[in-house]
Amino acid sequence: MKQRTLRATYLAVLMAPIVLVAGCGGGSAPATAVPTTPPAATTNDPPAVAMSFGSGVTAQNDGQLVATQGSTIQVSSAGSADPNGDALTFEWALAAKPTTSAAALSASAGPTSSFTADVMGDYVISLKANDGRGGITDRKTTVTVNNQPPQATLVVTVNYTGTSTTKPDQSVAVGSAIVLNGTGSVDPNGDALTATWNLVEAPVGSTATLDTNTPMVARLVPDRLGSFKVRARLTDSKGAWTDTVFVFVANNSPPNPVMTSTVTPAAGTTTSLTTSVG
Repeated sequence: MKQRTLRATYLAVLMAPIVLVAGCGGGSAPATAVPTTPPAATTNDPPAVAMSFGSGVTAQNDGQLVATQGSTIQVSSAGSADPNGDALTFEWALAAKPTTSAAALSASAGPTSSFTADVMGDYVISLKANDGRGGITDRKTTVTVNNQPPQATLVVTVNYTGTSTTKPDQSVAVGSAIVLNGTGSVDPNGDALTATWNLVEAPVGSTATLDTNTPMVARLVPDRLGSFKVRARLTDSKGAWTDTVFVFVANNSPPNPVMTSTVTPAAGTTTSLTTSVG
C-alpha cells in the first residue's frame, strides 16, 4: 500500500509544470520557465487592384482603350479592395508615354489622378496599392491615343440690312444746281460717319453725273426733263448704314428767249429793219 502511494505521488510530480532549479552549495537560484511554442503567424493577402477611366477613354470591342489627342484622361482606383480588410494607399505613375509628350499626372498619390494626352501614341498608367502590412500589388494599363480632333475652319459672314427711306418728289427745273449736304448727320453711338452717293436713275439721254469731291456733300445738275434719283448712304464705323433716296423731277425747262426789235429810220429816210433774237 505504501508503494502504491509513492508511485502516485511521483506521477503527479511529473505532470506538474516543469521548473528547473539549479542549486549549488546549499544556496538557491531564480527559476527559469521553459519556452512555449509561439502562435501561428496570420496570413496577409495582397490587395486586389482595379483601375477605371473617365469619359475621355473608350473601350473598343477587342478591349483596347483609346482616346483622342488633347483629351483629359481621368483614372480612378475605385473597385480596389484588400481581402483582409486593410486600408489601402495608392501610388500613380506614368510608366511610359510617347517620346515627344510632356504629359504629367495631376497627382502621384491618392484614389484618383489625371493627365492630358498631348500627342498621339501609347500611355502606360501604373497603379500601386499598398495595404501597409507588406501586401503590394502593381497594375499597369495602356491607353492608346489614336485620334485627333478636327481642325475647324469657320467663315463668318455678317449681312446688315439697314433702313431705306424715299423722300417725296421735288420739282426742279432743268439746269438747277442741286446740293445734297450730309454734314449735319449724327450717329447715336458717336461713331464716325461716311457718306456714299449714287445716281440710281436718270432720264434717257441724260449725261448728268454726281459731283462728290467734297466729303459728305454731293451736287447734281439735271440736264433733261424727267426723274433723277439720288441714293445717299450713311455708314458708321461698325458697318451699320441708313439709305435715303431723293427724287428730283425735272419738269420745267428755262424759257427759250425770243426777242424782237424794230428799227425805225431817222426822218428823211424810208428804210425799216425788224430783227428777232432767240
